[in-house]
Amino acid sequence: WRLIKACMKWKGSVMRGEE
Repeated sequence: WRLIKACMKWKGSVMRGEE
């Protein structure tokens, strides 16, 4: 699914930016 991949990428980017 593209939505899942996009969510994972976005979540990972946010987590990395937050940390």
